[in-house]
Amino acid sequence: MVFQSKDKVFKILFWRHPQRFLDYFKIMEVFVRFLRTEFIDENGHKKIMDILMEVKKNRAIDFEPHSSRIDKEAISTFHRYNSLATIEFGMSVKTVILALSGHEKDFKYGELLDNLRFTPQIIWFKDMDGNKHLNDITEKNSNKERLSSDDIFDLILLHLMVPDECCEVYFEKTCMMTDEVIADEDDLKLVRECQAWFLDETVKDEKRKKRIKEVLKMSEYVPSIFLDYEEKGIEKGIEKGIEKGMEKGMKKGRLEGKLEMVIEMLKEGYSINDILKVSHLSSWDIRNAAELANIETFK
Repeated sequence: MVFQSKDKVFKILFWRHPQRFLDYFKIMEVFVRFLRTEFIDENGHKKIMDILMEVKKNRAIDFEPHSSRIDKEAISTFHRYNSLATIEFGMSVKTVILALSGHEKDFKYGELLDNLRFTPQIIWFKDMDGNKHLNDITEKNSNKERLSSDDIFDLILLHLMVPDECCEVYFEKTCMMTDEVIADEDDLKLVRECQAWFLDETVKDEKRKKRIKEVLKMSEYVPSIFLDYEEKGIEKGIEKGIEKGMEKGMKKGRLEGKLEMVIEMLKEGYSINDILKVSHLSSWDIRNAAELANIETFK
């Protein structure tokens, strides 16, 4: 559950803003298109990579968010995924591991990366300075400055950059300050959506969780789809609530009926512009419906 929620947030950032995703992690490449991430290996087993994109010059990048310790088994799995994608698409594939735990100083490169044909790039979140990012955003907020693209991603992810014992405190701080910052409305909606996905897996203290949940409910930037399904009594985690809400709630009410229609149109290959004309929903609601129904590619 913990990994799935973090994984979902990274996928939201990737699918919504692939070039920003590359730029934030200092990957000097130009996004071309999304690539299929499901493969069948030589033993007939289904293998699903996390985030795979094609970039210029006939290359691909595989991003692998990883919450637990990076050991030999994990490296072997990422190597296998890399090989499957290389064979499938006939292009060079670079693996970038987003390490959400551990520090580079403790990683035994010589022992774990003994295969010179596979040398993934590892981005160590715990080696980033989450406190500095928070102070930078706070200062910009005090000076009434607009947040940059990187600031928005920092606001979403900086609680992953601090020691585990500080994670809840930093997450609450970012949640409390989000409505006060100056940024594009779509970016603030993105921040709030990711915070909602993070909430249950990040915050274990019930009093703190209740405070944050109230802030999310009151924020004008939380997508209505979260509130609708939470109010129907589905409160066992954002992910479970949304999935059950989509199953049980979409047959009732005008919004739910429209979302059901949107999903069917997406499955039939209609473009977002066509769906906007018919449904009169926002592009934000349409993208949310697509992601919640696991429709990852649409026009």
